[in-house]
Amino acid sequence: MSAGAGEEPRLGWYGRCPCGGTYEERWVDVRFTDPHGSSGRLTDVPQGACVLCGSRVYKLAVLQRIEGAFKGALTDEAQ
Repeated sequence: MSAGAGEEPRLGWYGRCPCGGTYEERWVDVRFTDPHGSSGRLTDVPQGACVLCGSRVYKLAVLQRIEGAFKGALTDEAQ
């Protein structure tokens, strides 16, 4: 998911926050733990963060990739 990392943040790319602020794009690491205690990490994941309240959002395609990585971790654990 590192494509685009290091690019300038795009204000408004994620829309407006319910608090009235604007989401600013940033790149974060996402860590997850499956029900069996195994953990995984994705790096350089695009995320929108509100500049006023700090609320965080992800685009649908990004959430689908996070979910796929999590499911892959569960499948690898079962083998």
